[in-house]
Amino acid sequence: MVMFRKTLMSLAMVLCAAPAYAQGQAAAVTPPAGLQQELGIAAIVNDQVVTGYDLDQRVRLLLVSTGAPLNNDTAQQARTPALRQLVDENLQFAEAAKEDVKVGEEDVRKELRRIIQSSGLQIEQFQQLLIQAGIKAPTLERQIRAELAWNQTVLKRFAGRLSVGQEQVQAAIDRIKANAGRPESLVSEIMVAVDNPEQEGQAKQLVDQLFEQIKKGARFSALARQFSQAPSAANGGDIGWIQPGQLPAELDDVLSGIQVNSVSTPVRASGGWYILGLRDRRQ
Repeated sequence: MVMFRKTLMSLAMVLCAAPAYAQGQAAAVTPPAGLQQELGIAAIVNDQVVTGYDLDQRVRLLLVSTGAPLNNDTAQQARTPALRQLVDENLQFAEAAKEDVKVGEEDVRKELRRIIQSSGLQIEQFQQLLIQAGIKAPTLERQIRAELAWNQTVLKRFAGRLSVGQEQVQAAIDRIKANAGRPESLVSEIMVAVDNPEQEGQAKQLVDQLFEQIKKGARFSALARQFSQAPSAANGGDIGWIQPGQLPAELDDVLSGIQVNSVSTPVRASGGWYILGLRDRRQ
């Protein structure tokens, strides 16, 4: 995945703008109900331990970054995607080590500054939100470091092997000509995977919760980055311009029935549960 998932701008601001917080010296807080720190081991990945504390912190980060309330129900729903993120990051760090990829402190600070420059959000608001949520600076730093390390690893491993020939260029031109005049839809997606029947109920519960958060004003792209299990999660759920027939039939039918700047209700299709967002249409 060449394009890595961007950490939410509002969260990144805290590390650059609040030195005390960046040193993990935030004021003591009372953990919200249902989010008491858990001790013990949550997972082991290549002999690396993901602790209950790591999972608790990532659940908090995930909920705050998506605008979800911090309570028993949302914490329980966030545990699976939060644990998946931590496991994925351990695997990414392992692959980065194989390629001798190192992400320095300046790399992390530079990425934070870049995010801040492209954001119009208020620093103080999110600093206070994170302090109240009990999120420590290393939790943010780890996520950003993993993203940078994975991006560099993929580039180092595959950049020299990729080439585009004249035949591929011509095929793309021919495809554009053949599709001229057909309707296209600019689509985003959130996908909650169902790998086996036992996951059906949990996946449906999560996708319903995400749909409710969207209706209450949560940003589709933020939810997609944190919860979606589709490759498009790296781009905030953006899958670009889609023509009829490119999506599974169930999703095609749903997409044809929604208006621009609206989202679909959860729909079951191949692989899991989906929410589609229609951002634009054109010929």
